[in-house]
Amino acid sequence: MNLRVLPVDGPAAPDDLLSLADRDQLERGFRRLPPDQRAILVLHHFLGYSPKEIAETLGIPRGTARSRLFNAHRVMRAALEADARLTVVGGRSA
Repeated sequence: MNLRVLPVDGPAAPDDLLSLADRDQLERGFRRLPPDQRAILVLHHFLGYSPKEIAETLGIPRGTARSRLFNAHRVMRAALEADARLTVVGGRSA
């Protein structure tokens, strides 16, 4: 199994593309995900792992890694949409 160390205190490099509000929204979305789905998204989007590398790292079949990645994206999208609805209903501006 090929294990890589995940960053503990945040991304390895500053992210100039995202505003503070965007980062806050993503953080709230991540908090709504179960740990296994957070891990899949971190491995893919922050560390750049392919589904094959994710499968090898987690010791799961490639198809399972692809399926979990798809589902993690779906759940994250729903979490972000739910947070956006709460922001509008609560009267806060995004």
